[in-house]
Amino acid sequence: MAKSVGVVCCSRKPDTNELVAHLQVRGSWNHEKDKPETWPGGCQVTAHGKLKPDETFEQGRDREVREELGRRFGDALAPHDFIEVMRAGEGDDAVVTYATLVDHALMGTVELHRDSPKLREIQLHEVQGIQDLRSFDKGTGVTDLRTIAMFDDEKWAVRAALERFGS
Repeated sequence: MAKSVGVVCCSRKPDTNELVAHLQVRGSWNHEKDKPETWPGGCQVTAHGKLKPDETFEQGRDREVREELGRRFGDALAPHDFIEVMRAGEGDDAVVTYATLVDHALMGTVELHRDSPKLREIQLHEVQGIQDLRSFDKGTGVTDLRTIAMFDDEKWAVRAALERFGS
């Protein structure tokens, strides 16, 4: 395995001031690997990926945000805009997830990578209903659009981000 990094982007809806986390929905085709995506329809943190050799978690975080959410979105954020909300594993299995609270309008500048069809908003009270993505078939994935399924570590990172910014 390789070290990886993730980011949970949160914002407050302008009409209600409700705090939401923006989840990336897995598409059905992985263009980078030129094969079907695993667990299509499942959700994951807003941006995530593996670190490159000799890259720090912070460098990987900034790169992944720009790659997966677009340069305009990434350039609007500064390193101090992020807080670490989860750290798991060790060595080559280490995963660090950060969170950031952004203006809801900034989310409108996101340019998703072609492998991810959309972002989905979730509130704190919905986290408890998130299903374990590993309980779904890896090839079929999540077919019911009402279902939110994530890997457990990402689910807990989303909860931590929403709790942090909700207080």
